[in-house]
Amino acid sequence: MSLVFRELTNEEETILQTELDYWLEEKELLSFKKENSFLIAEGKWCELVITTKNVERFFKENAQISPYSIGITFGEIKNRKILLSLGGAEELCTISRKKLRINETAEQLFLYQRDILSKSIIGYPTHVNKGQKILVTNPQGDCLGVGQLLLSREEVARVENAEKIAVKNLKDLGWYLRKGK
Repeated sequence: MSLVFRELTNEEETILQTELDYWLEEKELLSFKKENSFLIAEGKWCELVITTKNVERFFKENAQISPYSIGITFGEIKNRKILLSLGGAEELCTISRKKLRINETAEQLFLYQRDILSKSIIGYPTHVNKGQKILVTNPQGDCLGVGQLLLSREEVARVENAEKIAVKNLKDLGWYLRKGK
C-alpha cells in the first residue's frame, strides 16, 4: 500500500500543538517549530511525519513524485492523540526537559520492556508529576524510550520505595527488535 503525504488539517494541527506544548517549553517550542515541518502520511494508518523545511518545500514543488518517506515518523494520530514514536521521542529528547535518567542496570532491563524501579533512577526532573509521560534516558542522556511516572519525585526519594515500580515502560528501543514496523 502506498502512502499519500498531505498537510495537516486544522484539527491535526491542534492535536500536534497540544503534544508539543506538553513536551517543550515556549523557547524550545518556537525553535523546534522554526526548524521543522510536519506532514501527514496516510496509508494503512495516519502517521505524523517530521521533516525539514527544505524537504517539505522540495516535496511541494515536485508534487508528481511519490516518495516512500520524506522524514521521520514522529507518531501516530489515534483518537485525537499522538502516540509518540521512538523517532519522535528521539527528536524531543534533545530539547525537552521532561527526561528521566536511569542507571546502566535499569537501561538494559528497560530495553527488554521492563518497568523502572525507584532505586534505578539517577535523575528525576522537578517539573513533572506522577501520572505524566516522561522520556527515559541512560546515564549519558541517550533516549531509550517513553515511560509513565507511577511515583512522585518525593516517593522515589524514600528508601522504603526502592523496590517499587516508579516508571511504567510505554515504548522502548528494544521494541524495534520485538515488533518493529
